[in-house]
Amino acid sequence: MEEKKRSQILVVVAVAALLVVFGLSFIASNGAREISGKNIEFTDSYVVGYEGDFTSLNYSFAYDSSVFRVANLPSKSEIKIKDLRSGDISKVGIFYNGAAGFSGAEEFFENVSLGESGSDMYDVVNLSVKMFGRFPDGAYEGSAGDKVAIFKTEIGFVYAESKNFSRELLGLLESFVLTTGEKTSVMPTGITFKVYFLNDSIKKNGDCAEVVPVERMVFDTKNLGEASLRLLLEGPRGEELDADYMSSIPRGVWLNSLKIEDGVASADFSKELSATAGSCNVLAIRTQIEKTLLQFPAVKSVKISVEGKTEGILEP
Repeated sequence: MEEKKRSQILVVVAVAALLVVFGLSFIASNGAREISGKNIEFTDSYVVGYEGDFTSLNYSFAYDSSVFRVANLPSKSEIKIKDLRSGDISKVGIFYNGAAGFSGAEEFFENVSLGESGSDMYDVVNLSVKMFGRFPDGAYEGSAGDKVAIFKTEIGFVYAESKNFSRELLGLLESFVLTTGEKTSVMPTGITFKVYFLNDSIKKNGDCAEVVPVERMVFDTKNLGEASLRLLLEGPRGEELDADYMSSIPRGVWLNSLKIEDGVASADFSKELSATAGSCNVLAIRTQIEKTLLQFPAVKSVKISVEGKTEGILEP
């Protein structure tokens, strides 16, 4: 019983450490290059650590661009993977042992039993504790039957939450490579901007287009517009949800691309953005996106499209 309790405590500590790591990360470099045909290698890096002791953590993985669409969130320690065949979105996180005080993967896994998979590389377990944010209605992205796969490496592990661990998804996760880079004692300076949500308890006139800003911080000095939209799509966070913040943007919406030219921000989203009804909802979604982008001096107007189409998009 004591051993079981100890394991549960360690899992909680690990999840808490993950959240801290996410908050203390910034981009150092990123890129995707074609390996052969439709096979793409995605690389990125970010800094993790605590007061006066920070380390650059590098990662890379390979995927088939005809099967998956990949995007890392502004924290760079969390990645979303969309299966183009089913539309399912999996979430992937990176855990570095050093940031949580573990000497190595062996020390962590010898104390925490995560499940059985029949593989030497990973364990797949039923998802009993969600590691990611919830939506205004209290639900989580994905169903209660989601599972978590834990992929062990020498310096940490990669964990993934998914509805279905297909052969292709497992192959992608197995290709992850984690390495450490330079150490530094200085934490980079973050950049703060706003994303816009709805909050009926704050509204003054009941206007569908009345949205409320909340602050977000990133350590990526590039692509702030893209970072702001990705964080907008993530929706309100725990304390914000408790304070009645919500988003009209449907679940599972994916940012395909954002281009800013001559003051016009052209944002293209996945088909899920069209899965909404009611003139009030449509107006709220458009306003959330436009307000989030118009805060940047380089943006004078916003054009919204879905899978490349602009006609009839977000019209009442």
